[in-house]
Amino acid sequence: RQRQMCIRDRGEARCLIRLSQIAGMSSRSQQAKDLLTKALEIEKASQASQQMQAACLQSLLSACMSSKSYGEAERAAKQLLEISEKQSGMSATLNKRMALSMLGSLYMQSGRMNEGMKLMQEVANSMKSAEEDSKQMASSY
Repeated sequence: RQRQMCIRDRGEARCLIRLSQIAGMSSRSQQAKDLLTKALEIEKASQASQQMQAACLQSLLSACMSSKSYGEAERAAKQLLEISEKQSGMSATLNKRMALSMLGSLYMQSGRMNEGMKLMQEVANSMKSAEEDSKQMASSY
């Protein structure tokens, strides 16, 4: 019975995410943010995978930035960073880069230039090292 409730809840979360996409395309970013906030609550309560929560957080982060809800955007980015630290592989790298770049942008927009530039530099450095790793792997073949 509990498993059925989790499946139903996750289905509801997926529907809310789809509705948020429609709201976002219709320039209703506040409504999209509200729908995504509810979807994330459901995903956490139903113990959805970190990958599913990360995807929801990415969308929520974008909606928060669009609706100028910067405090909520910062919280979403920090949650995404927490998840990325528990993940491995490419998804962890991408989640971390997205969270850091959005946080950097957010900090710069709010006048916290030094913090923002530091985060943006961290993203740039991680991309350079990934590029160097790729070149090194390619040359070893």
